[in-house]
Amino acid sequence: MKWFLWATSVGLASLGGLLLLLSLTLVSNPQANQSDRDGSLALFVFAVPPLVGGTGLAWGLYFHQRNAERLRQQAEAEQLQKLFYDLVQRQQGRLTVLQFAAAASLSGTAAKQYLDERAKEFGADFTSEAAGEITYHFPG
Repeated sequence: MKWFLWATSVGLASLGGLLLLLSLTLVSNPQANQSDRDGSLALFVFAVPPLVGGTGLAWGLYFHQRNAERLRQQAEAEQLQKLFYDLVQRQQGRLTVLQFAAAASLSGTAAKQYLDERAKEFGADFTSEAAGEITYHFPG
């Protein structure tokens, strides 16, 4: 459906642009008579609605798509935050990067970055094990 709306907006804007260009060509022709000029005015009048409609539809689709992406990202962030709070509570404030990455289906790098941000936010300490595993200690 989305591709149909995009194709429609491009088609309408193209049709309007073509009619507008044809209208301007007729008006700018020095050999044009009054009948040609009247015809160009009619073309101009018929060019405006599809041009404005197609352009408006494209802008509306663009902003709708941008807003939907923003809402999706916001929902993902809220879901991740809820998961983080649940894990911290279940693990009594102790959380490893591996535990969080596995629960959130994130890469280790993304999980560590998220936990580092939360550690700064909440003033958490961390310990590094000999094997390289980092355990965050969030205050409870």
